Amino acid sequence: MDALKQLKSSRPIQLLTVGNIDGLPDWLVEKYACKCLPWLSEEEILSYYHALDIFLMPSLAESFGLMAIEAMACETAVICFQTTGLEFIVQAPRCGVAVEYCSALAIQKALSRLIDNPEELLARKRRGKAFIAENYRYDDYVKRHLKLYRDIASKKFL
Repeated sequence: MDALKQLKSSRPIQLLTVGNIDGLPDWLVEKYACKCLPWLSEEEILSYYHALDIFLMPSLAESFGLMAIEAMACETAVICFQTTGLEFIVQAPRCGVAVEYCSALAIQKALSRLIDNPEELLARKRRGKAFIAENYRYDDYVKRHLKLYRDIASKKFL
């Protein structure tokens, strides 16, 4: 919220939140075009990922990052915190953007940079989608799980 308070741009900005049943603060609704959605099915959320330019995921402790992968697969740039698992998942700084941990100012600067530099934003979106397509194929996912289960069954631990 602090990052959004500080954000200034001449470009129109629309915020989309999912699962926020209590609504948004009045100041936020007055400053931005806002849409609050309930929790969505997988099919519904995919259509929204495709509509996004930037997916902000300020998770403080993320062990994996499925939402970031889903967003990148839909050609959406991701901003996350450094020193979390997300930094690796979004392949910052090549694809996603990882900013200083818990810094609203760093989030605001990253948002501003991407909003004001559409060429950089588009490049990150495309690189992210390509990275996910290459590294998170369903067949690879299944093969990795089968290997893990076989290793566990034969007690071959890494």
